[in-house]
Amino acid sequence: MPKFYFLIIPFVISTIVSAQNKDADRSISNILPLNGDTLIATKWNQGILLTYDAGKTWQELHPNMLLKLITIDNKGTIWGLNSWRGIHERSYSRIYKSEDKGRTWSKTEFDLQKFFPMEIVSKPGTTLQITTIDKKIYTLNGENILTDWIYDSTVLERRNKNRDDHIKVLRGDQRKVLLHTNSNLDSIYVSKNLFILI
Repeated sequence: MPKFYFLIIPFVISTIVSAQNKDADRSISNILPLNGDTLIATKWNQGILLTYDAGKTWQELHPNMLLKLITIDNKGTIWGLNSWRGIHERSYSRIYKSEDKGRTWSKTEFDLQKFFPMEIVSKPGTTLQITTIDKKIYTLNGENILTDWIYDSTVLERRNKNRDDHIKVLRGDQRKVLLHTNSNLDSIYVSKNLFILI
């Protein structure tokens, strides 16, 4: 009888893991409207999907491609970024570019000793901006993805600039002040020398 239980347990575990993997495979990590009913999406595990009918049907374009973040710039170019700061494995940062609604992509891998992009921070329809591992914001200003980046500011500097013009007293209480940003990065409530970051 114990042999019977030993055979069942691995089967149950493999069924649970298989179900979890199927759920992860269907998870969408990022979705971007291109125009009209055309959307592009990246899957959590790997893969890029495209729909022309607002999500009723989807085409899987690149099942093995992993993009953590995507955006579209003011020229209609789609950008994707996949970066990793390794702990026990190698760090990397790769940027992908598509000019045909995600059907084909060119990949550029950065020399991390010179430039280490971590996130795309630009809004869709604007010039491409990224933050680096040291929290600096850079704007792409040219065609060369490896060299044509202009320093914009640090994330902290940008937050402070936005706060300067947005100080309000809440409910008439002079001890409570709300500082906030236009970019929804955070809000800070100040009350009697106590700062709470939300």
